[in-house]
Amino acid sequence: MSPKELVQRWVSAYNRNDLSQLVAFYVQTAIYHEVGQSPIIGQTAIESRLLELKAQRDEPIQVENLIVDGDWAVLESKELLGDRACI
Repeated sequence: MSPKELVQRWVSAYNRNDLSQLVAFYVQTAIYHEVGQSPIIGQTAIESRLLELKAQRDEPIQVENLIVDGDWAVLESKELLGDRACI
């Protein structure tokens, strides 16, 4: 799977509220890091954080830009309330 396809599938799973698919993108030792927050380590902890995020703001991600460079992909998104994020 290419980095672009992986990010597209992640966004699709997020927007469908498919938590099991979202968590499947992360290995047991994954590190999930949000800007300004301490890193979240491990699939179980990441699952808890994704549940918190969905509970706080359950709105779809709108892709603004998806930039791929080799094995890296950066997603710039806009939420319906106007917030922007890079993933």
